[in-house]
Amino acid sequence: MSIVENIQLLCRKNGISVPMLEKELGLSRGSVYRWDKNSPSVDKLQRVANYFRVRLDDIVGRGDIFNTGWAIKEERERQGITLEEMSEAIKIAPDILKKYELDEFPLTTETLEDIVSLFQMSVPEFLVEYELWNEEIPEHFKGDVDKYLEFKKAELNDMAAETKQSYKVETIAAHHDSDNWTEEELEEIERFKEFLKSKRNHD
Repeated sequence: MSIVENIQLLCRKNGISVPMLEKELGLSRGSVYRWDKNSPSVDKLQRVANYFRVRLDDIVGRGDIFNTGWAIKEERERQGITLEEMSEAIKIAPDILKKYELDEFPLTTETLEDIVSLFQMSVPEFLVEYELWNEEIPEHFKGDVDKYLEFKKAELNDMAAETKQSYKVETIAAHHDSDNWTEEELEEIERFKEFLKSKRNHD
């Protein structure tokens, strides 16, 4: 999609017209529509991106998800959804959706999320369904990619917490190196330090 089409789409999704956006951002009337012929400055595009709280890439239309169009078309047809119905639901013109399905344009993450939510699926479910998921799901998750991703997220959070704790213990150990403290004693020292800090804040 062009820059102007992307901005029109964002305007529709956010219940604002292009002239209203131009007024909000202090742009001259009709200037956004001229951006298809005369490239706007990065500063102006960044102001639009900031207004809608999206990435600059979403404005200029540089998606990075390729080769999913065939699967989108197959699922849309399997569910009996027409291009026009999809267009109405996710506010993207039918001709643009057709180009996505033909893999003429790469999708942005947000657009893929909008499309598969219409199918009442998550992006990982959709990718697994059409064998586009490139990571093996352990058997005990029984193919439930969402549960697997929740597990991976919790695992990463646990690792981050352990790393933080380990860093604290190593830092304390460096300060008390000559005293041969055990790991449990160092943790106790850290807890005592935190207690003293909290006491200081209350005094």
